[in-house]
Amino acid sequence: MIPLLLAALLLQETKPASAPASAPRPPEEGPLLAIRVKRAETVSQGPIEGATILVQGGRIATVGPNVPVSRRAKVVEAGDLVAVPGWVIPWSRLGMSPGRARGSNPHLRAVDELDPHDPLWRKLLERGATTIAVAPYGGGISGRGAILRPRGSRASEMALVPDAFLAVDFEASTPSKQQIRQALQGAERELEKLEKAAEDRRKAESRPASAPSTQPSTQPATRIAPETRPAPLDPKVEPLVRLLERKTRALVALSGPGEYLHFRAAVEDFEFDAVIVASPMLYQVADRMGQAKEAAILPPDVRFEPQTRNRVNAAAILSRAGVRIAFAPSPPTLEGYESYPFSVGEVVKAGLPRDVALRAMTLTPAELLGVADRVGSIEEGKDANLLFFDGDPLDARARLRKVLFEGEFVFEAAP
Repeated sequence: MIPLLLAALLLQETKPASAPASAPRPPEEGPLLAIRVKRAETVSQGPIEGATILVQGGRIATVGPNVPVSRRAKVVEAGDLVAVPGWVIPWSRLGMSPGRARGSNPHLRAVDELDPHDPLWRKLLERGATTIAVAPYGGGISGRGAILRPRGSRASEMALVPDAFLAVDFEASTPSKQQIRQALQGAERELEKLEKAAEDRRKAESRPASAPSTQPSTQPATRIAPETRPAPLDPKVEPLVRLLERKTRALVALSGPGEYLHFRAAVEDFEFDAVIVASPMLYQVADRMGQAKEAAILPPDVRFEPQTRNRVNAAAILSRAGVRIAFAPSPPTLEGYESYPFSVGEVVKAGLPRDVALRAMTLTPAELLGVADRVGSIEEGKDANLLFFDGDPLDARARLRKVLFEGEFVFEAAP
């Protein structure tokens, strides 16, 4: 007989370890696709020259310079093209209904407004936007944003994450500051109630059971008092409670450095995760944002300093200060999405490192949105969302030739 201690050790050794939350998912069964490219800009691991990208079941199986290819694989020869991850758009209101009432509306959901049959989604996909975060319109606490895959016959199919973040439109005004503070204070009170109810349940469950009675009991078989069971949260409060629990994040849209300072002053008593969505004028508070380890979503613009002819590269200034930057197309129209790589290329010419810029279009927004385990780079286990350019993707002369979405070519440019 195996000694008990040895048996316990054997059981411990054979017990599978739990995978990290962001671990790549194993490729699914399905047709095998091998794409040979001039260069793969993986983002996470740098460029790979003469790469082969294997795709199976809509996911990337592997990528490398000397990848063996099975005879049963369909081979796509694209030796003159450069592959990059599909663009991850961290902030958009395309497809949303304008004219929402101002106020505190955290219960409203972007996913409830989606029209999956709108041709807009196909057009965005053909311009390389394979993952899109959409926020509802509004003023104040505007509602819950969704992360979309721009394809599907139903809204539920399009929603990669239906309730991904809380959208906030902040103004540097007393009513705006009071509104967000009062909303967070209310959520704080609800969170305290939940924590007290959880503590009461723990105490009730740990209380020793009374001696068995000889009389039949008419009470339910539980030691948890009804008053310790939490009531369902108000839909207007629940998103804010999740924010304070750090189970979600806020994307805070504001116009510039003054609004940023007012926002941080308004919420200084609360702890939650926030990403700032603003104009390039944020460069004026770059040092403050860097010290606070902020993340910012910006349009890829190079502008003139106010009342001067000095050009300002806000993305470069913020990045050097330690701010994590992500880009969103500007203007937020189909034309802006068409010229998006060119606009980012202009920011690179003005001084932003190319690797930071490419990351700001792909992996950084995926990280800020909490979906970097699925999108944002070319690596094993991630969704096979790839763009193929006939040159450097940030070069004005390069054209988008093909779009692969979840392992399927959904766009090919005319010769």
